[in-house]
Amino acid sequence: MLATLPPGMETDPAIAPWVVLLGWLIPGGGYWLLRERARAIIVCVVVLAVFVMGMLIGGIRVVDAPSDFSPSALLEKPWFIGQILTGPISVASSVAASHVDPLRVAHGRSWELGTLYTAIAGMLNLLALIDSAHRSVGAGGTA
Repeated sequence: MLATLPPGMETDPAIAPWVVLLGWLIPGGGYWLLRERARAIIVCVVVLAVFVMGMLIGGIRVVDAPSDFSPSALLEKPWFIGQILTGPISVASSVAASHVDPLRVAHGRSWELGTLYTAIAGMLNLLALIDSAHRSVGAGGTA
């Protein structure tokens, strides 16, 4: 069975951008807009838990934004592309990390694992964004 909306909710392709935007702002928010409350809560808890676990493992400096968002700067820190998919929490973490003393940064495996966890949280949220957008246009619709 393909993805379907809850009973009583018509499929409207115009809602897909709003579902994606809300799903980026709050992980699971797109499902909440589609009235899939249990799925929304599960996605929110899992994505945020994985992101926070990454910061607990490696410290807040694992969310390290490039100095500018030019293609060359993004290629120097490609993991930030995955991290930014978790939404405003990654932006806030990056701003907070810029105020931390650079001498108090974890190095080695703990930093790498923390970076990996936070990027995986973003990838999980990307999957949720794609799925919620697909559900918003209905099983037979096109995105």
